[in-house]
Amino acid sequence: MFLQWMRAYITQMLQSNTIYYFSWVLYRAAGDPNAWRLGRIEETDHETPV
Repeated sequence: MFLQWMRAYITQMLQSNTIYYFSWVLYRAAGDPNAWRLGRIEETDHETPV
């Protein structure tokens, strides 16, 4: 029951805010290229080779 509600809620949110959502994702990806992979900022990010 709860999962069905969550699925419907998320579906509605994505349909109504798809452009906003993807813009936010792209903004986050541009601001922190490792965010999509790590999910969080790590101290080792400073050791990224140039």
